[in-house]
Amino acid sequence: MEFSNFGEHCADPLCKQKAFLPFKCNYCKKEFCFDHKDAEVHKCEHAQKGNVIALICPICKIVIKTDEPGKADELMNIHLETACNASQGNVKPTENHKKCSVSGCKTKLYSVNTYICKKCDQILCLAHRYEDDHNCRRRLGGGSSRVNLEEKVAQISNQESNQRRQQQQTNTAEYCYVCGMGFFKLEDLISHAERSHFSMA
Repeated sequence: MEFSNFGEHCADPLCKQKAFLPFKCNYCKKEFCFDHKDAEVHKCEHAQKGNVIALICPICKIVIKTDEPGKADELMNIHLETACNASQGNVKPTENHKKCSVSGCKTKLYSVNTYICKKCDQILCLAHRYEDDHNCRRRLGGGSSRVNLEEKVAQISNQESNQRRQQQQTNTAEYCYVCGMGFFKLEDLISHAERSHFSMA
């Protein structure tokens, strides 16, 4: 009996087998044999204490945590009767989250799942970020993208240059067909054309 000092007897009352390498339960800290090492098998009373139950108050949105399953409802009732802001008349306004602009989509938008379309400036969820998914239309004001801005600038500058050409053509006798510049004398038109458009190398 040299090995009588080694190991422990199984803590299960019906087993009591000598285990040379016993397993310690994480919950009750008792030692068990291989067959009874699991908390479910030896019906550990402390096994449920490791599981945390969290309940959210429907009125003030405070989280109530407990590791005892039977006390969760009791703690919620105590909270509602005493500590809840609603019972004291101090109800915090609940946060109003924006929702996706697509009709029928009920996704609440937060900073991590919000997408703003660069063409139509609609606020969308990630599922509807593509143009085909949200019926993308450019804003009536011309849109916010750089392409729209460049198109608008080019349009305005073309209108201004056309107006200048028309003014010059009405006040002058001759004008250049290439750039539209007007001249009072034919000689000035010829020298302009030779310098600007037909320069010889």
